Amino acid sequence: MERELYFDLSIKVQDIEIDKAVISPHDFFDLDDESCEVLSEVFSVNHNLKKKSSPVDEIFLLGELTTSLHPDIIVESLKKFQDEQYPMRWSGDLEYSFHEDNYIYESPDFKRVKTN
Repeated sequence: MERELYFDLSIKVQDIEIDKAVISPHDFFDLDDESCEVLSEVFSVNHNLKKKSSPVDEIFLLGELTTSLHPDIIVESLKKFQDEQYPMRWSGDLEYSFHEDNYIYESPDFKRVKTN
């Protein structure tokens, strides 16, 4: 069943070193290949391309997805990433719409709140 997911999420991190050319959701989130492929549509990072190792200082999930992926899977992965030892600051939310139900998960605790 298709769901509408709306991402407006920023995660500021302290220079996580990623030593590869293409950075993907797999580098940060504990998700299967299919989920990462879906999430890659709204995923981006801010990093310094002038440095060889390209330290990442911000991760973005921005945009809209229509997918069968349930938001609880993404939220669980986001919470697991929060348990990493990197200093980080979260802002924004994930909104979820399915039939007549609308929910919002606000960072950093990602508790689900019904909005209608």
